[in-house]
Amino acid sequence: MVVVPGLSESLCAVGKRIIRFDITETLLSVEATSSVRRANCPRCSRGSSRRHGQYWRQLRAQPCMGRSVILYVQVRRFKCLNPQCPQATFVEPIEDLAPAKHRRTVGFSGASCAIAQALGGSAAARLSAARYEEVVRLRAQGLTFKAIGRVTELDQRTVKNFVRAGEYPERSPRGSGPMLLDAYRHHLCRRVAEGGTNITTVWQELRAQGFTGSRGTVRLAMARAYAVSSSTDPAGRPGRRAPTPSVQRAYAWLVGWDERGNQVPKGAEHRQFVDALCAIEPEIAEASSLACEFLGLIHRRDVDRFDGWLARAQDSKSSELRRFAGGLTADLSAVRAAFQSPWSSGQVEGQINRLKFLKRQMYGRANLDLLRARVLHPN
Repeated sequence: MVVVPGLSESLCAVGKRIIRFDITETLLSVEATSSVRRANCPRCSRGSSRRHGQYWRQLRAQPCMGRSVILYVQVRRFKCLNPQCPQATFVEPIEDLAPAKHRRTVGFSGASCAIAQALGGSAAARLSAARYEEVVRLRAQGLTFKAIGRVTELDQRTVKNFVRAGEYPERSPRGSGPMLLDAYRHHLCRRVAEGGTNITTVWQELRAQGFTGSRGTVRLAMARAYAVSSSTDPAGRPGRRAPTPSVQRAYAWLVGWDERGNQVPKGAEHRQFVDALCAIEPEIAEASSLACEFLGLIHRRDVDRFDGWLARAQDSKSSELRRFAGGLTADLSAVRAAFQSPWSSGQVEGQINRLKFLKRQMYGRANLDLLRARVLHPN
């Protein structure tokens, strides 16, 4: 009798025994047939030993001895001997080993779910990387895309993409790529060095040279150029080129968000960027001042000074701030309640943020069952 640790017991529980196995460097193939002659009809529970046919099921089982395991199980079909039973034939049940139409054993599915629930995105990333390495190894052994797909349970297109990628695709570095201003950066830097601060004038000069970008793109580029030109090291040499901030990062710098947090910025690049941006765009300076004041009013729950701030926001040169003030005016009673009431929607927003974090942590590949289990998990 052939015994495979961890697998023979599961097969014996459903009346199966191992008759043959084959071992390669990365794979263990196991064949199992029935060890009992009879099976009970699931409809009438009457036993039958009259066989009607058979077929083989291919299942993925838990790894054994450091190898992937493919299990080929013989499944027999019987004729029901009860003339009153509406079911003429039936298949011997092996649900304790693998439910109908499933391609994995119960043990393998349970272990995978436990790992995914416990580790989430880390396990998903490692599992995906391990599958990529397995695909490359099997391809080096001469297996076809179709054969590799059967062994790894991956689509042939995924296998083909893995093989042709040359490296793990999700680890490939992302380049910044070309920018619209690249061909016109020399002219922009020259105008900044000359002391030019009129964004519209510089933008029109660039458009005359063929630039197709927006005025906002030129404004951010000039702000970065001014920040770099004002940054020097102790030897008097020009400072390094400042990184391009995202919209969210630029907003955080404008309202002093970094200074409110626990982490103190290591350098003064953000302050130089803000000063340069406010110097060449007074509208942004006004918006930054109003935004900082509004945050202070909310933190202090100062509803008495809110009306004065709202009036200044409505008269602001910034169209975005005017729209924001209009929205507050349209729902003024709720806004005043937010200043005075101790209740907050923070708990709801926090749960929404947690849900999105869990979903992104699993690379968007988790089904609803796994996502629900992780959301409701107490840890």
